[in-house]
Amino acid sequence: MAEGNIRLDLRTSDQRLLGRNGLDFTQWRDSYPELVTALTGPIPGYAALPDQQVSDLIRWAESRMESCDDLVLLGIGGSGLGARMLNCAFVEPASRKPGHPRLHVVDNVDPRHLRHLLVELDPRRTLVNVITKSGSTAETMASFAVVRGWLREALGKGYGERVVAVTDPDLGDLRALATAEGYKTFDVPPDVGGRYSVLSPVGLVPAALLGIDARELLAGARAMRTATIVPDWRKNPALALALALHQHHRAGRRIVSVMPYADGLSDFALWFAQLWAESLGKRREGTDPYGPTPQAALGVTDQHSQLQLYVDGPKDKVGIPLSGGGVHHREARRDRCLHAARRRGG
Repeated sequence: MAEGNIRLDLRTSDQRLLGRNGLDFTQWRDSYPELVTALTGPIPGYAALPDQQVSDLIRWAESRMESCDDLVLLGIGGSGLGARMLNCAFVEPASRKPGHPRLHVVDNVDPRHLRHLLVELDPRRTLVNVITKSGSTAETMASFAVVRGWLREALGKGYGERVVAVTDPDLGDLRALATAEGYKTFDVPPDVGGRYSVLSPVGLVPAALLGIDARELLAGARAMRTATIVPDWRKNPALALALALHQHHRAGRRIVSVMPYADGLSDFALWFAQLWAESLGKRREGTDPYGPTPQAALGVTDQHSQLQLYVDGPKDKVGIPLSGGGVHHREARRDRCLHAARRRGG
């Protein structure tokens, strides 16, 4: 099944090919009604993000591009991984688009790394994008305290012109600081969880600065939203994948490894792992602990470090190979290798 450039191929997962480790599509009738019901439930706030207007955001980004060589993004979890994923997918590695800054994501709290990064940057040509929905994320605000001191020492009172804050529209320490010191600000919608916020200013501000077309991103999101509310798994790739993984989970295969073969999708796997773990791993009152364990891998690199375990180790894993970024022909052969490994019982 396919929607636009998204194609989900389940043919080689059939139980008739893989034996007991494959999918029995006749069982999907049992869980199908329950999952279809989920499609008709309350619409979450993030589902409305593709409809937003971004003209003002784009104009602001265009006004800043020429004045900065480097963009330092301070954020953790969904506030950092989404932008990393977009940069990895749409900006050439180890370079930048002409007239746009290089991206440096500071998410881990590592004083040594941050110190070495700031030594290499010119504060007069650096823009700092600090992102925290709550406005008080300890790791982000600790890093911002260091970067803020670096900017103030170099630029004096006018340092706030080199800062753009993305946070709650009304609440939190960052909002108060931005108001007091005159930072440019963008709002995170209150009804959008941080891990789902890549299509809000959390992801769109860095995307626009990096030269990624924000309007095209939202247009693609609208197309996928349309595709993924269709109540027919044969036409809805997200519903089909949910059914497949649900059956694997019930069969005891509770580690899900996403293995892209295009380097441009490598950070997508990391973003997937965060979305998956933080969403499905949340304990709900009155329920047993739940949540398949996500694993990010990179083909062919991890074929030479993890695949042996997938093939000959415990049969508790599901592999999702991805290809893209103009490498379909090369990767088709590698996908067949993975499918062959699964036929052997992986």
